Parts: sequence; C-alpha cells; structure tokens
Amino acid sequence: MTAQVAGLSIHPASNMPLVDHISGTLHLANGIVRVEKLRSRTASISLPEISATVSDLLTEPRVSAHINGRIEVGAHLDKALVDVVRDLGLETLAGRVDVDLKVEVDATQPKDFRLSGKVGLKQIQAKTVFTPAQIEDLSANIFIRPDVATIPYAAATIRVPKAAAFSGGQFALNLKGTVNSWSTQPAATLESLNTSPISLPLLASLVPWEKYDGSADFLKKIMLAGGSVTVEDASLPSINLSNFTDASAKALKGMTLAAMLESLTVQTGFPY
Repeated sequence: MTAQVAGLSIHPASNMPLVDHISGTLHLANGIVRVEKLRSRTASISLPEISATVSDLLTEPRVSAHINGRIEVGAHLDKALVDVVRDLGLETLAGRVDVDLKVEVDATQPKDFRLSGKVGLKQIQAKTVFTPAQIEDLSANIFIRPDVATIPYAAATIRVPKAAAFSGGQFALNLKGTVNSWSTQPAATLESLNTSPISLPLLASLVPWEKYDGSADFLKKIMLAGGSVTVEDASLPSINLSNFTDASAKALKGMTLAAMLESLTVQTGFPY
C-alpha cells in the first residue's frame, strides 16, 4: 500500500510549538513502513527532510531514519519559538544549521537511541541570558557518533555592547574539543583555544565579580586599568557538564595556558 500525506499537524509536547505542513509518501508492506521525503514546518521554519523505515511494526517497532537538510532561523523569532529559545538559555538566536544525521530507535526503549552524522553551524548570532556578550558569526563543524561528539573546528566573534563595557569591543576566538557520552553523562574536553587580542577592561566586564565577595578586587583593578591579553593556546581536561560547577573548579587545576599580555598596569601601593 502506498499513500500520500499532506497538510497534517502534530503538537509534539506542551512546551514545543506546533509542527505543521507535514507531507510525504508512505509505503506499507509485510509489516514494514517506509517514509519518503517527509517535510514539515514549525512556526516559520522549514525542517530538514526525513526518510525513514519502521520495521516490526506490530511487535517491537524499530525506526531507522535519515535527516538531511537545512534549518534557517531569521533574526525575528516567531512568538511560538521565543519560549523554546529562552528554555535553552538564550535571549536571541539566528543563523543556519545544516544537518546530515542518521537515527536508530527501538520504540520499546526510546532513550537508547543511536545518533550519528554531521551538523554544520553557519553565521550563528546568539546572546545568552548569562552574560552581556553577544556571539556573532559562529561557524562550527560537529561530527556525532553514538558515544562522542567531536568539534574539530569552531570560530566566532564575541562582541560586548557599550552599555556593558565602556566603549564596547570585540574579539575573535577559535576552538576545538570533544564531548564524550553526550546523550547520557556529557563530559566536555577543550582541546585547544586561541583568541585575538582581548582588551582587559572588556574582559573584566564579563566577569561576575559579585560572586567573589571582594576577594578578587586586586585582579579587577589590574584588568580595569587597561592592557590586553592574547590567548595563544589553552586547554582544559574533561568537565562533567551534569555537575558543571564542581567539575569546572577541578578542571581548572589541570588547565594549560599560553598567553601574551601587553600594556599591563600594576599598582603595588608601596611608598617610594
């Protein structure tokens, strides 16, 4: 049996926007369903095309799917997507995502899904709720296997607006890393990071000084006095993202850093 599907809509979850304009072709034979060229939209965003096979439909369904295509998010989000973006810790989000992914799911144990493939980020613009800094022109390649996600390349410009840092400013960064056990107990390793020169007053505007109860005032004064730092190479050992605060403190002890300071001013307070 073959059937054409068009104009369907589903609401996947209460905190997710409606997925509509669903269309595609379904083939059913010998307890196996094949889905071809399944297309859909959510809000104003076209979702990547999906092809899938569902075997053992009446007993223990297993899904094997291929997701391939592009997601483009405009600068002005639909109201339906604003809450979704905020749940991700973002105030704004725009850009392009290219996906080429394969998914295998046992319907009786959906949490044990297997995902592999590639995700490409292009011209991503975003701002998190945690810092005044804005991420601009983020590009990255992410290669995903069931047990590890590898990021061999990521580059972005970090811009801080005038309201947050005197005259404002920006710097570029490049990094690569890995995330092990990404679907269960994610642990991230920063393999390398380098930056363009970063104004120290600009960098000071991004530090949550209030959390240090005055213990870092000396460092704060040095940074606000001027100068710049260029990170030539930095790395961090594995950080358990499910317990980020404790794990990051331990990881800092294993951090390696090569940086260049310029025009640094240190006031000792000693009389002359």
